[in-house]
Amino acid sequence: MILDNPPCLVVADLAMPPSEVELLVQRCGAQCGAQHSHGIRLVAFGPHVQREKLAWADQLGFDRVMTRGEITRGASQLLTDLGSVKE
Repeated sequence: MILDNPPCLVVADLAMPPSEVELLVQRCGAQCGAQHSHGIRLVAFGPHVQREKLAWADQLGFDRVMTRGEITRGASQLLTDLGSVKE
């Protein structure tokens, strides 16, 4: 499904089932085209102890992968940073 007004940011909790995380990335890719050309930024977060899952999210193509603590402490800065690069 292609949206008329796509979001500029999608944040995924890696506690979601892996198949849902993969579907989210696929759908955003279909919405955006190559390399997020319409400005949708993908951010994933998960527990710092689940390094394999964080690495997996990075390989899936998320623009930023953060630990749960990083996103909790840095949410304001994250939104500022991503807002400043919006196309």
